[in-house]
Amino acid sequence: GRGCGRAPPSMDADPEEGQAAKNIENDKEAALVVAPVFGEYIGSGKALREIYTESCKKYGCKRNSGLYDLLSPRPGDYDCLFEIDLSSNVIGCRGVLSLLQVVSVCKSVKKIGLKGNSLDHKCVLHIIDVAKNHKALQQLDLSYNRIGTCGKAIYELLKTNSNIVEVCLESTYIDAYMLKRINERLAANRMAKKLKEKEEQKGKEEPKDECSDERRNQQQQANQQQLLLQQQQQQLQQQQQQQQQRERERE
Repeated sequence: GRGCGRAPPSMDADPEEGQAAKNIENDKEAALVVAPVFGEYIGSGKALREIYTESCKKYGCKRNSGLYDLLSPRPGDYDCLFEIDLSSNVIGCRGVLSLLQVVSVCKSVKKIGLKGNSLDHKCVLHIIDVAKNHKALQQLDLSYNRIGTCGKAIYELLKTNSNIVEVCLESTYIDAYMLKRINERLAANRMAKKLKEKEEQKGKEEPKDECSDERRNQQQQANQQQLLLQQQQQQLQQQQQQQQQRERERE
């Protein structure tokens, strides 16, 4: 009977298709083969564009022109980037590794969008590795990536970095139970953020209250001194009147 094994490769296969398949496999293996050290550019003073270009060469991927144009060409200018949206760019794992070198330096980034970028489990672990220590990061979009085994790691990320208050995980194949736990953790982070903001606002108002209290104390002290002076004057007048009375009695 007929066998059910895989058909041998055709000798007439399109070489471009073969290369495309090879590139996909390379992308999948990138997170396994490469052991990136994120944050190596901290303190380098290099421009974000330069960091991104060097990282792309290091990880063997093409520069994303949209991201490159978004980055500052000025050396040391790391506080000007607040949002990176690479949705549906299919940059793959190698592209993400290059992006993360930028994010690890740029501490002002609050939102990262990686919807539909062919990310896998290992790639998301690298994202988590950077995100867990990124205090400005608040929103992360990982939707439409097959990362169904990453639910627990994402949940642990939200426990480690409570500043993250929104994670989009639509069509990621993460099971319903883990999604429920993640959403509960996000709700807790949002509540903690509100309380923190309330405390910070209260802290800003306290100096005004202290000044007001100090003025009230000063006014009370002044009133007490004035009352004491009035009492002393009254006692002096009484003493003078008593002295005059005694002198009249002697006469």
